[in-house]
Amino acid sequence: MNPSTRDYHSTIRKLTKIYDAQTKQLEGAYAKLDPVSWRKHPLSPLTPQFLSHLTTNLIHAHNGEYKRPRIIDLGCGAGEKTEKLRAFSLDVVGVDNIDKALRQARKLARRQLLDSTMKVVRADLKELPFEAESFDGAHDYLSFLHIMYDDWPKYVKSVHRTLKKGAPLLIVTFSGNDSDFYGYPVRDLSDRGIIFTDKHYLGDREKVSHLINSYFYFPKEKELRTAFKNYFDILEMVEIAHPLHKESSDHKDRKLWHILMRKY
Repeated sequence: MNPSTRDYHSTIRKLTKIYDAQTKQLEGAYAKLDPVSWRKHPLSPLTPQFLSHLTTNLIHAHNGEYKRPRIIDLGCGAGEKTEKLRAFSLDVVGVDNIDKALRQARKLARRQLLDSTMKVVRADLKELPFEAESFDGAHDYLSFLHIMYDDWPKYVKSVHRTLKKGAPLLIVTFSGNDSDFYGYPVRDLSDRGIIFTDKHYLGDREKVSHLINSYFYFPKEKELRTAFKNYFDILEMVEIAHPLHKESSDHKDRKLWHILMRKY
């Protein structure tokens, strides 16, 4: 085995180990039915623009005739955001690879809502098991941040393949401009990727127990634009204060990237 092959296999083993540990940790968090902060977040302030591009693109695609959009909720977790999206008369498919979260999401999916559907599928966001151009739009609220930086190209290509031409993609993710993440000095990190432990956190350790062993990446604007530029047109990209910044000292200075794109 030549050195480059060994390096490749070593990288794959490393990534697999990190993803497996993260999955196990998240399974535990959902098993406890933790009311953790990300489950209480509202939809992005860019959601109205996302819906507008979604419907406008469909009308153009069908010569003025409106068809109910079909979208994919990437990293749907227990389905809270998925159900909120369904309420806009959308057919939504939620995907995640956390079994306990999906069981909770399926309970929401069984609820009957007028003029919309919600389905839930176990899938890897980097290898989505759908036919090409299956969806009219895609939504990702705090899932992209768990994709290891080396795997960004897989994620981008996977999502791009499943979307129809002109389809919008809305991503909400962490920001590399933040100064701190539960004790981690984000601005001083050399690559802004961390596998979280509580060793830096001076507060209540139980408060961050659901984060331990999870991978997080804190991107800069240029990194995000570079990663998506060959596949998506970035329509709007803004840093918005964390939705819990007024009620949590840990979030008071934190911002999230909200990025609205459109498939070329």
